[in-house]
Amino acid sequence: MAMIFTRKSLKLLNYRLKCLSLSCPGGKRGVQSSSNGEAPSVEVNFSNGRNMTFSSGRLARFANGTAVCQMGDTAVMVTAVAKTKPNPGQGFMPLVVDYRLKNAASGRIPMNFMRRELGPSEKEILSARLIDRSLRPLFHKDYRTETQLVCNMLAMDAVHSPDVLAINAASMALSLSDIPWNGPIGAVRVGLCDGEVLINPTRRELQTSQLDLVVSATKQNLVVMLEGKGNVVLQQDLLKAIKQGTREAQFIIHEIERLQKAYGRQKREVEVAAEVDPELGESRT
Repeated sequence: MAMIFTRKSLKLLNYRLKCLSLSCPGGKRGVQSSSNGEAPSVEVNFSNGRNMTFSSGRLARFANGTAVCQMGDTAVMVTAVAKTKPNPGQGFMPLVVDYRLKNAASGRIPMNFMRRELGPSEKEILSARLIDRSLRPLFHKDYRTETQLVCNMLAMDAVHSPDVLAINAASMALSLSDIPWNGPIGAVRVGLCDGEVLINPTRRELQTSQLDLVVSATKQNLVVMLEGKGNVVLQQDLLKAIKQGTREAQFIIHEIERLQKAYGRQKREVEVAAEVDPELGESRT
């Protein structure tokens, strides 16, 4: 069924877009775009000759932050949205990561039954937890505002996995947004074949790899999260893979910081919750 937009609704939409762009002084708030109207994009080159492309400003312009990460023919868009104020009485950081694989991203049309909105699969749940564990430690300890990250698969090939791309796109989306976050981070997948470390290996290379390790790191070569599996991997080889993956993640962090300085929004102030009197807390228990 086709959607019909009246002239009045189109004028209202254009007016809102115009107000959003004009209310951001210096082009650093709202829509992330350059002065000539082109969407900012950078390319990260790894030591093995492979590259990863980041872009923002073309899609999901009403979100607090958005980023598209592409490697080969696999592209993932992540949008970051947060409420303006925390809910009263919130005692934890309500971060929601929605990661869904789509058949349309690989050019497939599912059957009628699979077109229904089913729950997330085990692979999608584990990938969402992978993103959550990479990002959650860098939020301020007093940040209690409801935040949501939605990962949309724009395209997917049979060569590169989208989960690592989603981590990097989420890092860039949070860095460009006004959400208080002490990032950015960079994530790479590390493989090990015949004693040689592989950075962002393909699916075929992972079949013969002794190690499948995801390394998330922040500045100054600090590791944030590790997840992987291996088959009889020596400790020295594992440490070598972690060190190499942390070093390669610095290339991603450098490019995201460069975009953040040019197009990032000013971060919000974190509302510090009032401390409870210890005597009061003891009386309640």
